Amino acid sequence: RGRLTRESVQSAPAVLKYASPFQSDPPRKGTPMTTHTTSDADGTTIVHGDERPWIPVPGFAGVFIKVLVADEALKQVVFMFKFAPGTVLPRHKHLCHAIGYTVSGSWRYETGALREGSLAYEPYASDHVPSSAEGAEIVVFLKSENDLFLENEMPDGSTFTMDMNFFKLLHGLTAEQAAEFRIPGLG
Repeated sequence: RGRLTRESVQSAPAVLKYASPFQSDPPRKGTPMTTHTTSDADGTTIVHGDERPWIPVPGFAGVFIKVLVADEALKQVVFMFKFAPGTVLPRHKHLCHAIGYTVSGSWRYETGALREGSLAYEPYASDHVPSSAEGAEIVVFLKSENDLFLENEMPDGSTFTMDMNFFKLLHGLTAEQAAEFRIPGLG
């Protein structure tokens, strides 16, 4: 329940379909995402995060995500996350390994605070509620054995699983599409 699948993407509102990895010819609406370059010499990819849009997380004022990499072959995702002051997010369980680096501000789990420069190394099956009293910006690296990353307990009682399809969808959104983006379980 709440898991993003090929069928749910294909039946989703048109705004989500523009970025669907399952479409062969997406409509030409909004600004194309040309925010990275790849070297032919060694395969290194440079991502210009400042050129990617912050996507507001529905249901949480001042909370944003910016997906930088969604690598299906390696089952890895890298994203930036911005907490507004006073944010308390839903409990989530890791279906992957995660590393979270605090770029600015501070945030916390029940087990401790992470100030600027702190790193959280989060093992598979760790379970916690992220929050931030002052606001924070973090960079998160996720590595999965399959395509599943995070399982969120939503305010309406449902579970929303963030899988590779979800992150690929976010990675492809333009700023215009991001303004209309919705997450199941958040009304």
